[in-house]
Amino acid sequence: MYEQRYRFFFEAAHELGGNVAGDDHPYARVHGHSFEVLLILRGEEVGPKGWLTDFALVRAEADDLRRTLDHAFLNHIEGLEVPTLENLSHYIFERSRKALDKLAAVEVARPSLGESARYEP
Repeated sequence: MYEQRYRFFFEAAHELGGNVAGDDHPYARVHGHSFEVLLILRGEEVGPKGWLTDFALVRAEADDLRRTLDHAFLNHIEGLEVPTLENLSHYIFERSRKALDKLAAVEVARPSLGESARYEP
């Protein structure tokens, strides 16, 4: 089994309001994070060019995602009305799976907090 990984970063704001207990919960208010995304591709064989997927294609998809997510208020993006790490990883997977046919998992982290979530169907 071969595996490729591509990492990219973005900055964004969100709030979790009604999903947390009480207005004094720190995630109830609008706040921002530096996010780290790991796209994980897997396959049994490499192609005739010697790679699983051309990293230029992976980078192009990451750039497209970054244009949508970077410096955005995540709650206003359709499909991210509740922008938890879990929902972000699922959103990115679903949005990228057509462009990256060997996409196997997406991990989203907030490194400064030591938090991450991974979606792998």
